[in-house]
Amino acid sequence: MASPVPLQDKLETTSKSNNAEPDYLDLLFTYISSLSPDGFIDLSTSKDPYVNTHFTSLSTALSSILLTSPRWSHLIHRASTDFPTLVPLPFRQILAEHLLFYYTHLHDFLAVTAVEPWVEVKGLDMAAMESIYAYTHLPVIAPAFVQRYKRGLMREGQIQLIKAAFKSGLEELKVILRIREPGFDATEEVLEACQRNGRLLTWLTSGDFRSERLEVLLGRYLIEPGVNLEVARAIERATDDAVCGQAKKLKDIDGWEERYRHILLISLWDE
Repeated sequence: MASPVPLQDKLETTSKSNNAEPDYLDLLFTYISSLSPDGFIDLSTSKDPYVNTHFTSLSTALSSILLTSPRWSHLIHRASTDFPTLVPLPFRQILAEHLLFYYTHLHDFLAVTAVEPWVEVKGLDMAAMESIYAYTHLPVIAPAFVQRYKRGLMREGQIQLIKAAFKSGLEELKVILRIREPGFDATEEVLEACQRNGRLLTWLTSGDFRSERLEVLLGRYLIEPGVNLEVARAIERATDDAVCGQAKKLKDIDGWEERYRHILLISLWDE
């Protein structure tokens, strides 16, 4: 059984009552519990073999965030016994908002696409597309990152920048869904946006990201309204060559990990 969340973290999580922002962690908990007739949340198992063998799954992300809720009780709900980390406090609300957006908006959008012959051509079924979305969340639940946060090795500016990057990526997805042309399949654009934001967050959460000047400059663009898509496109142009080059290398390596297959497919789509 996973370790209980420290009481202090639970108390801090509930200190948002005077904040204008909704409590997304509470909203997510309510939504997930509503999926069961008795309100019982079981994250210990999955009928999907893909979820059981891949760390990049929404089940992993859900466990990392729902166990931090003041409403979680190990006497009522059930979680995986081998789950490694919990989301650090500063990122719980934005991660919960991301997951809630998936379940209330993006899931049905992707489900329409996840049918033959699209799956056969792209090699991406629903579980794989969920994995690509979950890839965005991995940087803040990676054990190394969580340990760095616990040891106080992260600047406040870096924390705020990571939150801004999450928010920017979420806003980009909302824009894509809102402005897509009728009859136009925006699935690839959505998945590419997830990949792009995941790469950005991987970089921002890395121990190698140490430039406070760059931190300030990026923060201005990510936080300022109206420029998110422009910045995202610039990041995409700057990273495409490197990503495709890495994908080609992975393709030629014998015994490469199966979990990279969908990242490889996304990277090679435009070739």
